[in-house]
Amino acid sequence: AGKHILVLLNGHTVNETWGGWVWVDDLFTLPIEVLDRIEILNGPGSVLYGTSAMYGVINLVSKSAEAQEGLGVELRGQLALPGDENNALTGKTASSGSEGARLGWGSRARLGFALPFVVHDRSGEFFVQLMRVNRQAPTHVYGPQTPDWDPGPNHYPNGDWGGVGGARRWITGGMIGLRVGNWALDLQGGNWRREQVTDYQVDFADPHNLERWSEARLDLRHDATLRAGMHLRSRIFGDYYDYHGIWNYTDPAFCGGVVGRCSSQERNHSGRFGIEEVFEADWFVDGKVVTMIGGDVRGRALEDIAGYTEYRTPLGNDQAFLHYLAVTAAGALFVQQRVQPVRWFGLNVGLRLDMDQLFGAHLSPRAVASFTPGKKGGTVIQLGYAEAFRAPYVGELLFNDPNAHVSASSLGGLRPEIVRSGELAFEQRLPRGVGSLRLGAYLNWYRDLVNRRTLTSAEFQEAVELGKANADADPNYMTTYDNLGRMFAYGGYLSARLQTPDRRFRFGTNIQGGDSWQIPEQGAPRTPVAIAPRVTANAHAMFIPGGALPRPVLGLVYFSPRRTVEDVSGEFKDVEAARAGHHIQGRLGLSGEVPAAGLSWGLWADYTLARRGPYLVGQLTYSDGMAFPGELEPLDRLSLWASVSWQFDVVAAARRARSKRGTAGGG
Repeated sequence: AGKHILVLLNGHTVNETWGGWVWVDDLFTLPIEVLDRIEILNGPGSVLYGTSAMYGVINLVSKSAEAQEGLGVELRGQLALPGDENNALTGKTASSGSEGARLGWGSRARLGFALPFVVHDRSGEFFVQLMRVNRQAPTHVYGPQTPDWDPGPNHYPNGDWGGVGGARRWITGGMIGLRVGNWALDLQGGNWRREQVTDYQVDFADPHNLERWSEARLDLRHDATLRAGMHLRSRIFGDYYDYHGIWNYTDPAFCGGVVGRCSSQERNHSGRFGIEEVFEADWFVDGKVVTMIGGDVRGRALEDIAGYTEYRTPLGNDQAFLHYLAVTAAGALFVQQRVQPVRWFGLNVGLRLDMDQLFGAHLSPRAVASFTPGKKGGTVIQLGYAEAFRAPYVGELLFNDPNAHVSASSLGGLRPEIVRSGELAFEQRLPRGVGSLRLGAYLNWYRDLVNRRTLTSAEFQEAVELGKANADADPNYMTTYDNLGRMFAYGGYLSARLQTPDRRFRFGTNIQGGDSWQIPEQGAPRTPVAIAPRVTANAHAMFIPGGALPRPVLGLVYFSPRRTVEDVSGEFKDVEAARAGHHIQGRLGLSGEVPAAGLSWGLWADYTLARRGPYLVGQLTYSDGMAFPGELEPLDRLSLWASVSWQFDVVAAARRARSKRGTAGGG
């Protein structure tokens, strides 16, 4: 997930500290079985949540122990078909001299335990969910590409970059939860490792190109009822992240200052900790006048180490070009007021002040007016305005490579990115609880977007004097981060949630259409926004026949054609870069249960009509006068899944055992 979307777990920020990213590998080591629901706030959400909530907020809410009670075990397997040089599902490959096509496969094992309990007249619950994922992606054919440098040992017979390869990943994760009365404690974490095929223009299919990531989150919450309608919510939280990336290159030009085969490496450790207090008062205990006041204090620490290793000697020749330790603090105060003076009108206004050592201070306002014209309250019209921001991250400010990139902090720092948004929405709730329809339109305008740019000659000389750049580095390829961009987006959307009165058939859809453009820097012409489709749509349908009959599920996703970053930025000067076409992906599934045995099963098939996605792969991501249009990433086309899980109710079994012993003793 990008750094402009804030992801929460039970209200706890998940976005990492270096650059604000969220890795979506199996819900970032979180077993999906612990989730009760996913709450999504579209549009700016900084008033309540602060930084990164520019495009929206996703809050993952865990289940109660009662909902996952007992001992659970799950096994899941996957098969995915490989593609040929055109990514067609033929199983044939180009004559590359490599090992040929391989099926993709995957496995997932889960072990969970949950137990409600009562202690000193207080209800409590405890649960543990652990999982392990292994996945070998199906192979795809890459290339051929003909760079002017050595593409590495794994290549076509004529020396061109590419061949047949597939990535691998391993994920271990879990969550432990404890609830006693008004207290809740969560410990969530895990680690993943993935071997790369083409990332960062590395040697093709080198098994030593890999990334490792570990994370741990601790969250302690308390909810106190002060009196009727008044609540105080408290939270103490802490996170730890550890990242290690290794990228190997046969050509030493990718590693500054070496003359032989080398690897580029980065390792960072980061932590985040803080406390949050929120007071909420429903003054007349009728929902008509509700005030929320809150604040938080946060600390961050990050150590980042980067360098090169040359493989000419058995021990290697290590050269570190970056090592910094940053400790920063931030805080926020916010207030939100909801009023409904009459039945047909309501107003929700809020204001948040964020103070951060990374950029200073920023105010985020929000106001939404709601109109309910009908007497039954089934129709709602909303008109809203909101602002949100994304603070510059530590990595954007402090990362420095003396041969390629100068830190933004040494050239004046960065301002927060800001979005202003207006929205008009119409919602109609249907009678008998059979669903709702929502129709809306939006207008967003962004400023101070952070982008890379090339240094001026004066900035390059200043960086050399500060020791941030090597004097013999090529100034034409020296970059830095800066607040350059402006972006505008407008469009409309339609969403529907429908079901039959008996809730056996359920259907949902979201359709969004619009356009966006950007001005990447002052004085530059207007350009399209890369990767952004003009139309997106998804739909899902489910039928629940009842009894032991299986439940069919159908899901569809659509994206209109998208342009690559390199295409929009002009890296392909003399040829038209490859552009991703229409993307249609479907999933068909069947699931069922054997209640008497505590078993459940599932079968799924995923099929993607599109053959390639909107990202360039390989060592050539520009034309530079060559008649090379760029190579788009191949997509996994067909995957088949099967799973079986077993759930054993420990508490019920214990009750039955006690009942039998009591009956036997009474006899």
